[in-house]
Amino acid sequence: MHVVSIDFVCSVKLFNQVCCLCNVGPGFNKFSLEVHHGGSFCGHGANRTYVDGKVTWYDNLEVEFWCYVWIEDLVLQLDYGMTNNVSVYWLLPRKELSDGLSILSFDEECMVITQVADTVKNFVLYFDHYKYTGVTDWDDVLNPISELDGEPKVVSPVKQSRRQTTRVL
Repeated sequence: MHVVSIDFVCSVKLFNQVCCLCNVGPGFNKFSLEVHHGGSFCGHGANRTYVDGKVTWYDNLEVEFWCYVWIEDLVLQLDYGMTNNVSVYWLLPRKELSDGLSILSFDEECMVITQVADTVKNFVLYFDHYKYTGVTDWDDVLNPISELDGEPKVVSPVKQSRRQTTRVL
């Protein structure tokens, strides 16, 4: 897991231009961002899950400066190229993967995050590298391994020897 803390000065690089966004005093609303990337979605409905991914945390992000440019910068920072290679989804607060994913593709969708940041302090994003969230015909996940308690139980067959008995007539 990666943790990135942005406290005093944040910079965004977009098309070879760098602009500095500075913290100018107390009272700014800050939030954390939990980014799931490098994995893929499997299943649909209640069985949807995100497998084989990594999690990177970004702390102390300021609401006043949050916009879609940040999403584009996150995709570049995590070495996934431009945002047209990756679909970015926001998991709505108090929702599950089965019914709470909202795509972030424009600045208007990012502004919704700023409107609820005073009550929600941890936002969760998922990167969809393979564009599988729209596929509804597949149901690959029966019981995700991450939900298993402890080690899985393994049944090993034991070979029993047969006694050969001969009857004497």
